[in-house]
Amino acid sequence: MMAQTLCFIKIKNIMKKLLLAALISLSVSILPQNLKSQTTKENSYVEVTATAFNEVAPNEFFIQIIIDETLSGSKATLEKKERELYSALKELGIDIEKNMQVQDITSSLKNSILRQAKILNRKSFILKVDSPELIFGVFNATEKLKISQVSITKTAVSDPEKIKSEVLAKAAAKAKSNAEVLASSLGFKLGKPIYVQNYDNALNPFRMLAKSSISIRGAATDTMNEESAPELEFEKIRFEQQVVIRFSIE
Repeated sequence: MMAQTLCFIKIKNIMKKLLLAALISLSVSILPQNLKSQTTKENSYVEVTATAFNEVAPNEFFIQIIIDETLSGSKATLEKKERELYSALKELGIDIEKNMQVQDITSSLKNSILRQAKILNRKSFILKVDSPELIFGVFNATEKLKISQVSITKTAVSDPEKIKSEVLAKAAAKAKSNAEVLASSLGFKLGKPIYVQNYDNALNPFRMLAKSSISIRGAATDTMNEESAPELEFEKIRFEQQVVIRFSIE
């Protein structure tokens, strides 16, 4: 009987030691999880999204000019009409070599009334000007030369990257301001940005024109000149930037 009691006591002591070892092992395995939770708490952040935009009036205008022998109203050749056009544009102070390029040259055969083959020449140009005043000057010059196929095809801004940078800076400043208000209202102090994402929602730095893109103020006359020329208003080009920024909070 005494031997059984001693055996039971030994088994009980062994079980206590095993249980104690298990508890120590369990506490060791739990400790890293507590540290991870604490680290996550210290690295808390606030995330904000902000958008900014700017609408800019265009300062570059592209004019298509088409010379067609059949529309000249005379026997003047295309080459002569082209020289006359160059001369008229130079009088307006336009640098032709810099601001004008040939878009298309075509020749075709067409049967006349007498069924004789006739070569018809057609030449298309794209001219860039930097003001509405020059637009009217070009239209006046081409009208005098009896060149009727003249149209404004698109508008643009000359420094789109600068404008994009300014809008992006505005969006970032707005995001920081909103984050400071949010953190302060929750009793935290705003820290450094730890994540930044930018979305460029800007359109192309030029706009293809439709009739609805141009409005005219004032009374227009059949023959435009500097005294009677109406005021042109072109649709503005929109630049938009969006940012998503995470700030650490303390």
